[in-house]
Amino acid sequence: MEFICVGFDIRDWPCEGELSVEEGEWNINEKINLDVIKLFNLKENEYQLLEIGSMTMLQKIINYISKYEACNLLAIELPKEVVSFHNKKHGYQRVSNDVDLSGLVSRGYDVCDYNGFYTFMRHPETGDYFTNLIPEDDICKALEVAQLANVVEKQHSPFVVAKLFTFR
Repeated sequence: MEFICVGFDIRDWPCEGELSVEEGEWNINEKINLDVIKLFNLKENEYQLLEIGSMTMLQKIINYISKYEACNLLAIELPKEVVSFHNKKHGYQRVSNDVDLSGLVSRGYDVCDYNGFYTFMRHPETGDYFTNLIPEDDICKALEVAQLANVVEKQHSPFVVAKLFTFR
């Protein structure tokens, strides 16, 4: 399964809860996020994530936030076919798609709704069954959880598998 980067967030570090795509689980570091937007003239995309269009810009941002221990850079990848379909349907042009995340730390998979990054991993009906990110080597489990999420939580569907990377 191929994934593609849909954008970046600057989150508080260390994370006080569980690592997640959801802001309610892992807060955005508002001050550094705004500083980075202004300093590097960045924009948010349709996912309300930062658009970083080149490896050069990504490295500049990593260098900048590395001075601040209270934040971490989060990169989010979604399934390529889902993103491609969504882009064509709505006419979006993406720039973060070509950024190479191999230098970042892969954190595993989250399962979230496509339109708002509401995580399913701590849904009340699942109890403690899903509490952490799914390891990167278990894509089958991540896909099964996404299917379950689409059945259990129809009001937030469609749910997709999101792959998370961080700088730290």
